[in-house]
Amino acid sequence: MPDTPTDQETFEHLEKVTQQFFPKYKVRAKKDMWIHRTIAKILKPFNKYYMTRFWTYFNNTNAYPNEDTPGDRYRSWRIHMHEGTHASQEKTFSGFLWGSLYLLGTPVYAVAFAILSVPLFIVGALVTAVPWWVGLCVLGAGLLLSCPVPFAYWRAEWELQGYGASVATKYWTEGSVPDSYIEDKVRTFTGGEYFYMCVFGNKVRKRLRKARRLVQDRKFTAKWLPRCSEFYSAYYRGLKEQGRTKV
Repeated sequence: MPDTPTDQETFEHLEKVTQQFFPKYKVRAKKDMWIHRTIAKILKPFNKYYMTRFWTYFNNTNAYPNEDTPGDRYRSWRIHMHEGTHASQEKTFSGFLWGSLYLLGTPVYAVAFAILSVPLFIVGALVTAVPWWVGLCVLGAGLLLSCPVPFAYWRAEWELQGYGASVATKYWTEGSVPDSYIEDKVRTFTGGEYFYMCVFGNKVRKRLRKARRLVQDRKFTAKWLPRCSEFYSAYYRGLKEQGRTKV
């Protein structure tokens, strides 16, 4: 009997599978990326675990959370199919547009526009030709764009696609997806961890149950996100080659 692959071997194998479809895809530590350190500070009142629990995809990079011990990230070898789905989204919408739409409905816009408004307030106070309320308009626009409803629509939709992929990998590797798993994701979507990106919990529940139904009927790879069908099929084969599947 061949030795069972280690978590690291499986992680790296599935990373290579993902890179076959998204060549720029790579994995880095969140703590080594200024953008994630900055976002963590902005989101801290709402999600204090951003740097310690959440994998985050941005700009062709799958950023892993802080590790308690070296190699902790390898236990998350299922993650590539979820984040590969985001890589497909970014490829479709182009990097800058995808990132801008994804961050809508978060405090990131409020902070960024607040910073932009400061010089306008200063100029307005010193130069009579520049109305003082220009800075206020910029600040107000940032606050408006930070409202989850309706501006978090894209983030919620893209995460639903990603978590559908998570449902599939859980079923393939464990043989079932309990309701408790789906309900946990409903709480994630409707709570502060993702800044209340979807207030309609029943919508989340229906979409993830649909993903479960499709994977149980062996129709997931073809019907969940058709443009990713080849990637999903290759990922399943990668799991099977690593001896990680139960169905």
